[in-house]
Amino acid sequence: MFTSLRRPISALSLALALALSFAAASQAAPDGAGADAVSPERKMLAAELLEVTGVQTSIEQTLAGIRAQQAANIERYIAAQPDPEGAKANAAKAAKLMEQELSWDKISADFIDLYAKTYSEEDLKGILEFYRSPLGKRMLENQAEIANGSQAIVRSRIEALIPAFQKALKGE
Repeated sequence: MFTSLRRPISALSLALALALSFAAASQAAPDGAGADAVSPERKMLAAELLEVTGVQTSIEQTLAGIRAQQAANIERYIAAQPDPEGAKANAAKAAKLMEQELSWDKISADFIDLYAKTYSEEDLKGILEFYRSPLGKRMLENQAEIANGSQAIVRSRIEALIPAFQKALKGE
């Protein structure tokens, strides 16, 4: 029954794990520094860097991709349930919860803290200067192409590896 959901649940679990790890990382102060070690200036620079690099859009696109991947599998899962209407209502509640808890409004402060605690004020200024330069802008413009190409490379390698992986699992 859950076989059809294994892949989407894994993707959702990965997304939630990443979100939680970002949140956990943003709570951990580097080198024993206290939570107050980050200046408002650093937070402002971190927020600016997130804006310049399009982190919000990237996260929203990732979540949209996860939703799209899950849609068909969730429909099959709902159809296989003894109470499809109840399962549909529960799936809608779960989706709404994910949307609320992973909305940019909810998680942006965690990302700002993560970047502000990871980089010094000088680092943030230098990184911003780079991304505002022609080369930095070009790099940002090509990020989607690079990400898509990277995913295609990894996907093709994994697909090629599956038969050997399955044989190894069988002890062959």
